[in-house]
Amino acid sequence: MKNIALPILFMFLFFYARSQDAWTVIHPSPTVSNLIDAHFLSDNTGWVVGTNGTILHTDDGGQTWDLQHSDPDEALWGVFFIDELEGWACGWSKVYHTSNAGETWEIQSHPAIMGDLTDVYFINPDTGWIVGTYKIVLKTTNGGENWTKIMNNIYQDGSFFSVEFYDELHGCAVGEMMAAYPHKGFAMTTSDGGMTWTETTPVGCEWLSDVTYYNDMCVWACGLDCLYRSLDGGYTWFDELFSPKWFKDIHFFNMNDGMLLCNYEVWLTFDGGSNWDSLVYFGNTSNSYSAFTSWDDGKGVAVGYNASMAKTLDGCATWETLTQGIRIYFSQIGFFDPFNGFVIGIDMNDHYLIRTSDGGHTWEYDTLVEHGPFNRMHLEGQQCCLLNSDSLLMMKSLDAGQSWEMYPIPDSGDYYSNIFFVNENTGYISGYNGQLIKTINGGQSWTDLSLAGNHSLTKLYFADEENGWMIDYNEKIILHTVDGGLTWSQNQLGGALIYQPEDIFFHDAYTGFVNTDDGLLYKSTDGGESWELIYGFAIGSYSSIYFTSETEGWYLAGKIHHSTDGGQTWDDGEYFGLSSRAMFFLDEDKGWISGTKGLVVSYDGTVGTENDEIKSSNISLFPNPARNSLSIMLPDVSFGSASVKVFSADGRTVMMQTAAVNSGHIRLDVSSLDAGTYLMLVNRKHDQFMAKFVKQ
Repeated sequence: MKNIALPILFMFLFFYARSQDAWTVIHPSPTVSNLIDAHFLSDNTGWVVGTNGTILHTDDGGQTWDLQHSDPDEALWGVFFIDELEGWACGWSKVYHTSNAGETWEIQSHPAIMGDLTDVYFINPDTGWIVGTYKIVLKTTNGGENWTKIMNNIYQDGSFFSVEFYDELHGCAVGEMMAAYPHKGFAMTTSDGGMTWTETTPVGCEWLSDVTYYNDMCVWACGLDCLYRSLDGGYTWFDELFSPKWFKDIHFFNMNDGMLLCNYEVWLTFDGGSNWDSLVYFGNTSNSYSAFTSWDDGKGVAVGYNASMAKTLDGCATWETLTQGIRIYFSQIGFFDPFNGFVIGIDMNDHYLIRTSDGGHTWEYDTLVEHGPFNRMHLEGQQCCLLNSDSLLMMKSLDAGQSWEMYPIPDSGDYYSNIFFVNENTGYISGYNGQLIKTINGGQSWTDLSLAGNHSLTKLYFADEENGWMIDYNEKIILHTVDGGLTWSQNQLGGALIYQPEDIFFHDAYTGFVNTDDGLLYKSTDGGESWELIYGFAIGSYSSIYFTSETEGWYLAGKIHHSTDGGQTWDDGEYFGLSSRAMFFLDEDKGWISGTKGLVVSYDGTVGTENDEIKSSNISLFPNPARNSLSIMLPDVSFGSASVKVFSADGRTVMMQTAAVNSGHIRLDVSSLDAGTYLMLVNRKHDQFMAKFVKQ
């Protein structure tokens, strides 16, 4: 019976997988998560942890990364490795442990606590401590097999952020009294291995972020407008602040050379901390660094928010960025084909045109299109129209951005905010104060069709040359034309309570959708003359709607939701770790999402379909059957990332993650899967691979 049932099972899984959403975060690399802590053991070997349960590992100095763990419902605050195999990571209420360099991570049990775990430190393979909010202190003397709760005071809102020990007896932990205003930091010191702690808070301390030992007696602590030195092991402190800064981390490479990490800059000392007078800036000030790890004299890695990672080998004098990609807000996205496309990027109110030629995996600033910057874009087919930020001209291409023509736009004295072209000739531009202009000759001349009154025309959509719609944000109305914009009728959503329209999309001249900032979705089947409320979402602000067919649609509001029945029902949605704001579809099988910090997510609706593109014979799995870890070898030596989905025998998606590809090799942790037979789908750029494996 098994021999018959198994082929039927996997035929079913092909069709089941087709109905699943195949979204993959492809930019920036290697992660979109905020990075909170790091631990490197050598020039090559290190780990970083952060939000979304991220644990990344490198064995080539940060050139490539292996995603070892992720969970959107977790945040990991601390990581520590005692050697190249054994390490710990902590965050929220969980302690993770590995004994195989992170190939697998197991959860270690600990006593019940109230609060989050923020830092971990081990003095040897057996003895270690974890601290956290509400003055949590945990200790182990057997490598984490058992943890003892030393302290957890839920009646004092004190949170430890950093702990370090000089030996098995002497240690110090620092943090902040969270409920205090203005900020009030605190420090505690132990001389009996952490069994008892004495508060030794410096006078006037605001917030302490990090503590480090210079030698057995000299201890340094830094924080918000704070820099302290102790000469008696942390019991009394001297104020060494030379400038009001928020110092996030402090480290000494040797007796003389040390560094202070402060968001976008590093302060250096060459005389043991008597003077801090050398300032080094990181190259990109849009990245904020918050933690530093060092493994040798003058060598270290800094990590922080916006997935920032940078490496120094010369005592912090120069830095090499370890993360790839442009990390600014991608406000609009569009593609001519599966490979070539544009985004409009915004950084500190500056607008940039940014181009990709590999489907969105890598991006570069476009310096060839003249007369920028551009704040709006309309891209469809091989045509792209760019609206200049000053609203005085339009750049237009009919050949997928290979050549461009400039077209002046009438100076209305107001700000144009939307552009929409129905075809090569007919287009519209709208804006504030009711500004609306139209061209029927591709932009060579424009007709003023502006509306009188206090109108703010925020969204613009045309199904053909006659039928179009606009959202008037000021009046909370939907405007509809059937004569190419010459006249407009009005409609409102809701009865006694009028809802604010947020976005509008029409599949044709009759069937359309409008979503509101309250998360309500309305549908019309008569061209917008009447609207029916069909669904309610939890979030409506900055939301958008898109339908690739009469039945298949997408709703974006932080999460991406999917409907296959014309919007009547929607799935729970998928979140990618950053705020997603714009989406674009080539067709029902290929789409993209863009958002904050350079987020680009790719959708491939063909993943899991039974077609010639899926290559089941060119992928190798070992060991198979697998117990804890599964190695996937792709047919070519490649680097980058791949989307991996695993389906169970009953058709459920039991695992979905983005994995690093190193020399064509992917390592997958399957220890959490139940014993049984599974189907794996690997989507890497423009290739899909399928294989079956058995979990013991």
